[in-house]
Parts: sequence; C-alpha cells; structure tokens
Amino acid sequence: MKLDLNCVRDILSTINDYAEPMYLPPDEFCKLLPEYNRSEILYCCRRLHEGNFLNVYFVELPDSFPYEVPRISYIGDLTFQGHEFLASIQEPDVWKRILSLFGKGCFASLKVVSELASSLTLEVLKAKINLGS
Repeated sequence: MKLDLNCVRDILSTINDYAEPMYLPPDEFCKLLPEYNRSEILYCCRRLHEGNFLNVYFVELPDSFPYEVPRISYIGDLTFQGHEFLASIQEPDVWKRILSLFGKGCFASLKVVSELASSLTLEVLKAKINLGS
C-alpha cells in the first residue's frame, strides 16, 4: 500500500482540531475522515506511529503469530514531533509544493517530507517577513 500524503495531513489535522484529547477506536476515528477508506486511514496511522508522529495503541494478542500485524485498539493524540510536522505542512503554499513534488498517493518517506516541509516553511516565512535569502 502506498502512503497517501493527503490522508496523512488530514489525519494529523483532524486529531489536532478534535475538541478533546484523542482516544478513539479505529471505527469511530474513521468516521471523522469519510473521504478515505478504513484501510488507508489505518495504514497511515501505523506509519505515523512508526515515525513517532502519532500515539497509537494496539491490542495485545498473546497467541498471535510473529508475522501478524497487531490490531489498533485506539488512535491517540499527536506527539510533539507530530505537532511540529503538522505545523510545517499546514501552510497551503508549502503543501502545494510538496504535492507537486511527490504527487498524490506516491510513496514518500515521512522523514523526507518532514525535512522538505520544514525548509519550505522557513522559505515562506522569510518571504512573508521580507528577510529574503
């Protein structure tokens, strides 16, 4: 499965904008993002968890096989790193430039996207306050 960057951004924004601390079962969380299917959302949540952007809680299955993917029991809040990443991709101009480079649904490392977004955000901010390069 490919990492959908729009889904990643929408997951982070949805959690950030949620009225209270996030701690929702997957089915309830997926209802907040009806434009994506359940498997896309959960795949992105797993990758965000692996990248330390999102707290995800898993069901502990004592008799599971080692190659089984643990099931998600709850989607939690953003980590500090998740808030930083979201802040770097919220600027519409930055997001448009990132999407033009990686394209919708294209596999891209979250680390690379994060580093690029930070650089682009700094450029945009410098331009807005007339610092130049």
